[in-house]
Amino acid sequence: MAIIGTAVASTGSNCRAQNSSFDRLIDGFRNPPPTARMRMFWRVFGPAWQRDEIDYQFGLMKQAGIGGVMTSFFYPVAMDDPAAGVNNQQLGSPEFLKTFSFAALRAKDLGLRFSVFGGSGWPFGGPTVGTRDAAQRIRRVVARLGDAGRGLTLPSLADGEQIVAAFDGARDMLPTLPAGHALSRAKIGRDGSGTGDLQVFISGPTGMKVKRPALGGEGLVVDHYSRNAALRYLESAVAPMLNAAPGMLDTVFCDSLEVYNANWTHDYPEQFRKRRGYDIIHRLPELFDGKCAASPDLRFDFWRTLAELTEERFTKTTGDWARSHGTKLEMEAYGTPPNPLTAARYIDVPAGEQYEWQGFSMSRLAASGAHLAGRRIISAEAWTWLGIPNRLADTLRDMKLASDIHFLAGCNDLIGVDFPYSPRSVPPPGWQPYYGPTMNQNNPQWPYFHALVEYVNRCQWMLRQGRPVADVAIYLPVEDSFAHGPVEQMLLDFHLRDHFVTGEKTGEFGLAASMKHRSDLINTLLTNGFNYDGIDFWSINRFAKVKNGKLICGDGEYSIVILPGLEGIDAQALAKLEEFVKQGGTLIIAGKLPRRAYGAGASGALDRARLISILSRLESGLEPIMEGVGDVRWAKQGKGDVYVLANPHDTLSSVISRAGPTGGVGESPAGQTVHRSTPTADIYFITNLEKDNQRLLPRGVIGDYTVFNPMTGSIIRHATGDVELRPLESTFVVVRKGKKASPKVRGNIQQFLGRKRMFAVDWHVAFEGPDAPKPRDLSDLVSWTTWPEAKFFSGQGIYTSSFEWKDAIPKSCRLRFESVREAGEVWINARSAGVVWMPPYEVQIAPLLKPGTNTIRVTVGNLTVNRFLGLPDEDLRPLRAAYRNRFPDPQEKRVMKEPAPSGLIGKVWLVTEDL
Repeated sequence: MAIIGTAVASTGSNCRAQNSSFDRLIDGFRNPPPTARMRMFWRVFGPAWQRDEIDYQFGLMKQAGIGGVMTSFFYPVAMDDPAAGVNNQQLGSPEFLKTFSFAALRAKDLGLRFSVFGGSGWPFGGPTVGTRDAAQRIRRVVARLGDAGRGLTLPSLADGEQIVAAFDGARDMLPTLPAGHALSRAKIGRDGSGTGDLQVFISGPTGMKVKRPALGGEGLVVDHYSRNAALRYLESAVAPMLNAAPGMLDTVFCDSLEVYNANWTHDYPEQFRKRRGYDIIHRLPELFDGKCAASPDLRFDFWRTLAELTEERFTKTTGDWARSHGTKLEMEAYGTPPNPLTAARYIDVPAGEQYEWQGFSMSRLAASGAHLAGRRIISAEAWTWLGIPNRLADTLRDMKLASDIHFLAGCNDLIGVDFPYSPRSVPPPGWQPYYGPTMNQNNPQWPYFHALVEYVNRCQWMLRQGRPVADVAIYLPVEDSFAHGPVEQMLLDFHLRDHFVTGEKTGEFGLAASMKHRSDLINTLLTNGFNYDGIDFWSINRFAKVKNGKLICGDGEYSIVILPGLEGIDAQALAKLEEFVKQGGTLIIAGKLPRRAYGAGASGALDRARLISILSRLESGLEPIMEGVGDVRWAKQGKGDVYVLANPHDTLSSVISRAGPTGGVGESPAGQTVHRSTPTADIYFITNLEKDNQRLLPRGVIGDYTVFNPMTGSIIRHATGDVELRPLESTFVVVRKGKKASPKVRGNIQQFLGRKRMFAVDWHVAFEGPDAPKPRDLSDLVSWTTWPEAKFFSGQGIYTSSFEWKDAIPKSCRLRFESVREAGEVWINARSAGVVWMPPYEVQIAPLLKPGTNTIRVTVGNLTVNRFLGLPDEDLRPLRAAYRNRFPDPQEKRVMKEPAPSGLIGKVWLVTEDL
């Protein structure tokens, strides 16, 4: 094998084109362009920002290799203090807009992409949203009637509310009456006797207000089902920022939809009747009664209509508006209210979050929609709440792992959480949001953060090449979620995620939870070499085509579709899947067959009849498959195959292997892969998520290939055999198309060998940072938290020593530390050997050695939380008296009783080789 310099010249126009393409791949890997570099969420508190601090912080991010900022305006964290330069500006004020313009111009000057939240906090809303434009709901008030013959008074109404309908105990609709009107028993019961229920349905504002707003950003959340309400909000709250920085905003960002209890809009009855063909008002009692036989059909129609309104009136409207104003929409298009996957067509940069890599995460949901819509750039809110509820104890290793999980889900444009705005006048840990992690000049790991940024940037460049490749589409149980979900709100993203969970459901965030979260179905796919996308009935019905035995939708070309234990399915979508099978596709029904088509109108009845007919054809000829596979029935349908798995947990692996994988890393739960295809190459991202070394190789890779190592930036060509990865290590395997494959050779392209011996020196350690302890001399490397004066120190430890080199300088000499807490940089003879921030904590020092005396310096940064634990609690009462309680209390002292180990700890070795 040889280290690549430039591509080898070859003759012929096709070869020249391939080499040119490969050269561009190499150049971009070595120096990713600004558009491929990761961004950071830049949280501006107050907003109390100053131009000199903006300039300073942007300079830090540029120097670290960051490609842009996602600007978000948050709640105040400090009282006005002119002496300290703290001035909380009113959001949208002339003063604010002038500062905003400066920030956009400064970002442009530095070549940083500049994006902004569409308002303050989330969801969209604020002081310009009145009750008419606010998020709406319909609620039911039920009153029991007694035997005393007394009448009943209709409930009073809040501002903006109105009575939609009232029903007596027999569910007969009563005449519309004003609030407070007294009803006699004769009007309520059919015969005026006995007991019964009075059901009153009231529509009006939810009353929800924007979460975590900046000063001046307070107010009601906007109605996401109303186009006019959305436009009025965008013009009043977002347009002033765009006008203050014309042509300088890369994207307008919409966070995950968290519009709680919003299930109505002013013209909903008319829209429902138009789309579903019947009147929902007369059937409100059945809709709200979960025990009613008609409830699933009504709820499916109810939420289907609301999802369509979200897509058309909010997502499309916001995307069109952004593009008409010279920018793009970047959106986490999930949550409540729900969006169909087809909404991604209106989003320029679909975005995801969360880490359930062995399940169906929100990043996977966002990437699926993007792939189905042909969107190639998919961002992710990376790293949020890694160590929940501890904000200040996350490491670069944690962030790297979370980044890989987003990459595995299909994302390729990470936005790191968070670079909080914190003026230099505020001592560390500075201004902090209520969540973590945070990474700025106040974090002792900041001097080494650039190493993680470089890794992410290289990965993003590679993961943007060509198109995504996935063999499998998993049909998402949207119909079941709508039919059996609540009426009050629909958290579709969590309903979908939890449908696939095997065992205990996990919480919303955090790496620890994500490592426990598991779906047997999804894990079986991944460990058998299949990548996948989710697909919903809207995508199949509106855009999917069947061609050459594949279901094609956007960038997705799927040879296998899985129905994962569905109760119901859209009949039109199943008809498309029947066509897919006939033309050569494979349909796997994992668990029970979907026997139900939902819908309460005339179309619902037609769908049920159609579904019965389709199922009859799909089931015809089903027979038990070969012995040893388990309870599996199979039939040839046209050119394709139908499998019905009674127990997918036991049989899916065998069936999926029989179907024939085309990518992946084989049967290894540790190795996960992403496949991208360009006209000239296949690119595979492989990562090892287990605790042991793994030998991995993508299926279908025969002969030699090129290895792009995103950790080091090195490129190796003519590699053969398996790739050996240490725990949490990642790499890219690139196979050039159009060349003759040579036989596969077993063996590792990377072998962790060498002669290992102790590196025993005496050290001097000094400290830099607030309240730095006195220097020490030491022969044994122990955590500096064992020394009372350094127990709560957060900052830099500077270890220095010297050593004699008497032997010949080897070709390879790796200096390896047992433990570095948490990140550091090694200098030999005043020259940097590199950053150590992941096991095995080693750097190559052979090129820096010289015969005789050599000097060594190792700088190490620990965790922010140590200093935080040693500081007195902040008195938040004045802040909350002035601005109310906009954020929760810190939790670090509750969950972490002792500081985290810090510095160089344990033994040090030299590992030498003569290559």
